[in-house]
Amino acid sequence: MPTLANLRSKRVADGTVCRRCRSGEEDVSYVFRFCPAAMEIWQMLDLSWVNNSMIQSFWDWLTWIFKRSTYKQCRVFCCGMWFFWGSRNKLMHERKIELGRELSMKVLSIQQKRFQIDGGSGGLGSDGSTPKTENSLAHRIAKEALRREEETHLEGEALHCLQMSPEGKWRRFPN
Repeated sequence: MPTLANLRSKRVADGTVCRRCRSGEEDVSYVFRFCPAAMEIWQMLDLSWVNNSMIQSFWDWLTWIFKRSTYKQCRVFCCGMWFFWGSRNKLMHERKIELGRELSMKVLSIQQKRFQIDGGSGGLGSDGSTPKTENSLAHRIAKEALRREEETHLEGEALHCLQMSPEGKWRRFPN
């Protein structure tokens, strides 16, 4: 990773001091493990246990985290690393500082959206159905079909979408 320590070893950068905290040498371990900002973010994401200083190698540390964490914790951790590295790049290239609170809120927001999409409850009712409040368009279509006493709704539209043109191509991509 292009940390300041790596860039200096290639004679691309002069200094190696972490620009976020201005105290440690910015290598990959410092960025994600030892920088006070990283420690703050892990704590805000309820992942303070990742701050295990007994493990020296960055790769051993990552392996230890993935072996020890749940699926959800892995996703939060990876998302946290992604946003933290992006924040570090904004600081380096745009001189824009993002606070730990901002980053942790972004991570939690993304994870909440993923939970809803990927399967948590996903907005489903206890019987597995989608409540009317979560799918008002489908509800209106079904209600209108019932009002017209149609036996099916969207059937014609769905079949129309699947028809192919004379050239053998889709008229439009199926959803």
